[in-house]
Amino acid sequence: MQNVEIWQPSHSAPFQTLLTAKSAHIDGTDIVLEHAVRTQVNADGTIGSVVVLAQELRLSLPMGDNGQNFLSSSFNDTYTMNTTRLSQDIKFRKATGQGGADLATRELTLGSKYAYPFAAFIAVIIALPLAVRFGKRGRTLGIVLSVVLLFIYYAMVALAGAFGRNGSLDPYLAAWLPNIVMAAGGGWLIAREDR
Repeated sequence: MQNVEIWQPSHSAPFQTLLTAKSAHIDGTDIVLEHAVRTQVNADGTIGSVVVLAQELRLSLPMGDNGQNFLSSSFNDTYTMNTTRLSQDIKFRKATGQGGADLATRELTLGSKYAYPFAAFIAVIIALPLAVRFGKRGRTLGIVLSVVLLFIYYAMVALAGAFGRNGSLDPYLAAWLPNIVMAAGGGWLIAREDR
């Protein structure tokens, strides 16, 4: 790797420490920076110190990854990570103080990975009372209402996701809120048809 930059959270200042190196390579579970330069920023925003390291600087890869996992998109992209890996990544970021919008997005993605499979069940809860109400006579109207409700569901997913990402709503609640609202609506339709 050439022209590497690594940003490390600082415990003594609101700014991050910057590590730069002209070249680096991965050795097992470490990234090795060659002739690294460490720049620290004081709490008032001024440069505190610049240290040029003459030897190699070895840093452990996050979560003890090996080079193949660290560079693989399936291990780093939140949408392709499995739920176990994404959960570990969220815990690691919280433990190391890497929060913010990126953490909220990861939590929202994890919640969505659990919530989306239930969307099919919720679609059935909504479709059953519509099918009973309109039957063969209003087949077209039932299909149109189902499509409209599907669009409403996905609009709620987008809206709740936006609130979850910007911190206005807990990311896990944001992932589940469309399912909760639509299930409540479907339950209400079923109860109404039972009467």
